[in-house]
Amino acid sequence: MVYYESEYATMKYFERERLVFTQYHGFTPSEELRRILAAVLDLVSTKEVELGLGDSRNMKVIRPADQEYINTVWFPEFLRLSKIRKSASIESTDVFNRMATKNILQTIGDRIPFEFQYFDSLKEACHWLGVDPAILSQ
Repeated sequence: MVYYESEYATMKYFERERLVFTQYHGFTPSEELRRILAAVLDLVSTKEVELGLGDSRNMKVIRPADQEYINTVWFPEFLRLSKIRKSASIESTDVFNRMATKNILQTIGDRIPFEFQYFDSLKEACHWLGVDPAILSQ
């Protein structure tokens, strides 16, 4: 089921798999990024979510202020609310996004209490998560 949708991202929740899938569609302004992140918090606090999958291939740079927000505000709240046990991410093709993501992970990496892995394709990520990639198109 589509849980959140905008021109910048689509978030789907698959109840049977207990999976949240977020796919970014390009540059995401700060206000919209925070709405997406708020939707993630809402989802993990109201649904049974054990698996996460993020497709950031088309996402562009994450501004420094947004990186700080993720590190200091959003991530601690996510940890408090979430029951995620595995999360997979497809890296952006944008070098500036990859740099920003590395900065975020350097800050929060040792606080991640679940398995986390980067992949080059959705198929590989789904295999690692133990879900059928065909569900993503539903």
